[in-house]
Amino acid sequence: MAGYRNMKFIKYILIFAVLVIASYALIYYSFLFRTNVAVYVPIDERPVNLSYVIETMDAVKMDIFIPSEEYLPKKTQPADSNNIWQWLDDNCKKANYLVMSSDTLIYGGLTQSRLHDLDTSYLEQSLERIEDIKGRYPRKKIYIFSTIMRTPRYGGKQEPAYYSKYGNEIFTLTALIDKEQLGYITNDEKKRISEIKQSIPEEVLSDWYTRREKNMNVNKRLIEYARNGVIDYLIICRDDSAPFSQSHMEYRELAEYAGELGRDKYVSFPGADETGLILLTRAYNEYYHATPQVFIRYTKGEGEKTVPGYEDQEIGKSVTEHLAAAGGLPAERIEGADLVLAINTPFDGITEEASSSKNKISEKDYLCAFAVQLEEDIKAGNRVALADISFSNGADNTLMDELKNKALLPELTAYGAWNTASNSLGYALCQGILATKMAKEDRERILIKRYLEDWAYQSNIRAEVEKEILQPQGIGKDELGEYTDHVSAEIRERLLRFSDVQLSEFRIDDIKIEIPWQRLLEIDVKEIQRGL
Repeated sequence: MAGYRNMKFIKYILIFAVLVIASYALIYYSFLFRTNVAVYVPIDERPVNLSYVIETMDAVKMDIFIPSEEYLPKKTQPADSNNIWQWLDDNCKKANYLVMSSDTLIYGGLTQSRLHDLDTSYLEQSLERIEDIKGRYPRKKIYIFSTIMRTPRYGGKQEPAYYSKYGNEIFTLTALIDKEQLGYITNDEKKRISEIKQSIPEEVLSDWYTRREKNMNVNKRLIEYARNGVIDYLIICRDDSAPFSQSHMEYRELAEYAGELGRDKYVSFPGADETGLILLTRAYNEYYHATPQVFIRYTKGEGEKTVPGYEDQEIGKSVTEHLAAAGGLPAERIEGADLVLAINTPFDGITEEASSSKNKISEKDYLCAFAVQLEEDIKAGNRVALADISFSNGADNTLMDELKNKALLPELTAYGAWNTASNSLGYALCQGILATKMAKEDRERILIKRYLEDWAYQSNIRAEVEKEILQPQGIGKDELGEYTDHVSAEIRERLLRFSDVQLSEFRIDDIKIEIPWQRLLEIDVKEIQRGL
């Protein structure tokens, strides 16, 4: 009888052991075969929205299904929306998460959201297709990112044709109306409103406001979807905004419409091109039941109170919202935090362009102190991601020089300084959070790309190429056309020379680059060859 009981006991032990082994095998299987899968529909095909995102998520072994690039929007060419919707019907059943740009699904892309003449019934049908997906696949998590139509100061080919003539007046008009609503306007500014209205043709304002009203109605519908569970998480970002602008007015209206809808369901912040990566990071964290604790550190000066260029709120608020959207929480103490997010802001809170003469290497005590602090953080074993937002569209040369001199460049976990403050913030934050799951070579490759593009190119080489090559030959910086290959070769040579001096510890032998949209604004480092 005792022998029988022993056999029974051993049987239970074996069953328990098999269950434990099976559980671990399932976890291993999920990592090995990437059962965490997302469908991803980007804003457009630019590297910041496509190849950078793919590279980052591939480094953490998360598969993302993306529509064929021929279907995606390209500059002013709209997306092939019908084929994208058909592609979604065929592929969304494979994924745990659907991370999608509503601008692409509804208007055909970010640029197209500023140019379309789509009627209301078409927009409503497109919105209903999102609802239909949730109805057919109620267990799929749907994460949507949308934009409030931007209000730039000047025009270009990504705005209606009339904006090149009336853009500055339209921006000024809406800024004054915004100030009036907030009670900050002067009597002289009130008079200016009437003068500007008379200077802009009625049909121009009608076209501009009509499109914005349509877009606002779409965003309100998306908020309703977030409220009733059709959308599991919604970001409505403010693309190229300003403290007083039409975009800022619409943000306030949407905030009131959202009411008590909390950050666990909905946020709105400045930015645009970082939002796809943010929601994929959220999906990754949610799938693995992770809630990263992030300790925030600013440079001395205005710090979190800084209102960056192209944005309409203090960066401290944007940091809180980006972190919430990515699925993380702020850590009150550095001890035990999963990541230190270091944020370089201008001492006086005024962001200049990275290409300006103010971005020269110089002695700045507050940056020296910041570099010393980061060195201490790293030596203490903390992972540090740096959002370098002291300048718009590029790195702070003085800070980077300090970090190089302290041999800290290879030691950072992540880095971002490539466009607006929130663009850089989003990438530094998300790549910093995800880097803990990356192999060292993957993390380092991503880091090197950011140094080449954000520091070497944006802060230094871009202005040199424009001044020394484009201007003497009368080549437009936004339309390189047949000169693209020649300019690309010149940029590559300059990047290699920069690397030999400033990035020598990475042993960069050769690189391959491309120039998206045949304009000088950005480059895409496709390949990096390194020596032993």
